[in-house]
Amino acid sequence: GKYYLDSMKSGRYKLEARYPQIKFGSFDVHLTPNAPILPDLVAEKFAVCGKIILDNDLMQVEDVAKSRNVAFLEQGGSNKEVTQAQTEGSQGEFCAFLAPGKYLVRPVVTEKEEKSLGLRLAPAEIKVTVTESVVTGLKFSQFRAKVSGKVQCLETCPTGELEVTLTPEPETGGQAVTQHIKVDKARPKEGAFLLNNVMPGSYTLELHTVFTSAS
Repeated sequence: GKYYLDSMKSGRYKLEARYPQIKFGSFDVHLTPNAPILPDLVAEKFAVCGKIILDNDLMQVEDVAKSRNVAFLEQGGSNKEVTQAQTEGSQGEFCAFLAPGKYLVRPVVTEKEEKSLGLRLAPAEIKVTVTESVVTGLKFSQFRAKVSGKVQCLETCPTGELEVTLTPEPETGGQAVTQHIKVDKARPKEGAFLLNNVMPGSYTLELHTVFTSAS
């Protein structure tokens, strides 16, 4: 694009351009009748934005940071940190201004959050390339695992009478989860289970029989 300024008097000025999510360099210019030329304004940095999504119940825990740092590192052998941004608002939104190049975007999780609360974010980092436009839509969310397995019975598995319980160790925290074993009708000696939304940590997995009273 082009720009021009009308009715300018001779003198020294500071020239700046502003545009949402883009940063331009500023110039000290000296205008005279013999040099009425203004410099080109070139975009130097572009916004890189995203958000970090955590479960509401986790956000109520005292040891979980309510505002989280996000590191921006140069891609390469050293992975040198360029800058950091901080999440804002209930949606965990963040933005940083970066010059064109290739970067790693990496949310910061404290050692206490990781070891005591089992907090992991997925993905752990995102690769981005900044060219000549803003980068938006980066998304990190709380990692939840799926635990699945199979049960092999010596005889036909008793339908509705087998359960599996996943119990967290004290350092992991949380509550035990129980699920009935689903028996494969085509293979009555085999059963399967699937537990969703499991926090990272140490657990004990137990298989037991549900005894029902005779009517």
